[in-house]
Amino acid sequence: MKRILLVDDDQNVLQSFKRAFRFMHNEWQVVLSDNGKSAFELIQADGSFDLIISDLRMQGLNGIDLFKKVERAAPDTIRFFLTGATESSLLIEASSVSHRLISKPCEGERLVALIRNSLLLREKLLNPEVRKNLCKLGVIPSLPKFYQEFCREIQSPDASVAKLGRIIGKDIGMTAKVLQLVNSAFFGFRKKVTNPVHAATMIGINGMRDIVLVAGFFNALGENDCPKSLDIEAVWQHSLSTANKAREIAAAEGLSQDDIDTSYTAGLLHDLGIIALAATNRADYEKVIELARNEYLALHQAEKRIFAVDHATVGGFILNLWGLPHAISEIVAFHCSPPSDPSLKATPLAIVYAADQLAAWETQGPLEIVAQQDLWRSSG
Repeated sequence: MKRILLVDDDQNVLQSFKRAFRFMHNEWQVVLSDNGKSAFELIQADGSFDLIISDLRMQGLNGIDLFKKVERAAPDTIRFFLTGATESSLLIEASSVSHRLISKPCEGERLVALIRNSLLLREKLLNPEVRKNLCKLGVIPSLPKFYQEFCREIQSPDASVAKLGRIIGKDIGMTAKVLQLVNSAFFGFRKKVTNPVHAATMIGINGMRDIVLVAGFFNALGENDCPKSLDIEAVWQHSLSTANKAREIAAAEGLSQDDIDTSYTAGLLHDLGIIALAATNRADYEKVIELARNEYLALHQAEKRIFAVDHATVGGFILNLWGLPHAISEIVAFHCSPPSDPSLKATPLAIVYAADQLAAWETQGPLEIVAQQDLWRSSG
């Protein structure tokens, strides 16, 4: 049975929680707390909560400080804020310690669906150490050259939000975080945003500065963050090539602009799980690369042998947890083995899969087919 902790200093909200979740009593044990201090005491006494939902503003220990404590004490607990706050700097700071921001008021059925989906995806992470590391992962590190380019532009007196958006749209980590923010309660749009340049325009220059200075959303990948044997530059090159090819194919097939944007962004983010696994489990990822090369395995097959999960599932889990559009997280989750489509329609998933294969031959990366290419060369 899953354990869920609900925290709010408004008794009316707590009672509405209780009513909304009464049909889940066979699956969930729901615990209520009316303040941050008592909520954290519950976690300290028994840190086995699977998910916590808290109000952002509370008397005493506020939501942000509570989540900072939870992140340290129980890193594999999923953290959602339910808030009516509208100040951009506060919401950006809140996003730095939570997995998702949900706007108040939120219908009980929608909240139940969000919780159930997040917990189901979390269950696919069978390795507890991997699950813990991924749940406490707040940022996907950026390629240093893109991070430095962004910093130079944001510090310029003539900084252009359009130029910032184009820089973000080339980087895996920055794209993921900006889309997380713009699809959260920060804007509260009913329609999901899939274009990173569009998202940057919505956030604006001042919001971008808050992202860097207040929340530290963007970080450059350090020299020792990933295994030495993983060519991280090749991962980015392959991802960007996949994104560009996916956009070209989607446009040529006459897809809508929304589907073209989805194809590009999913193509850019499709190997995000490689970086997440490599950055949080460096030593074990060295074993993955060694296994892939020695046994001529596709990378996702070697990952399953070492971690009991592959980078596609990991990437889909992270993007879903962060509240990115379902269309993108689904493509990322299934890009290694997409379900067959008897209609043979040119869907964004099929397009990203094709673009991934085409880009892999051109960039020879990241590793899914490189090991197989070595085998073919040696036998041919």
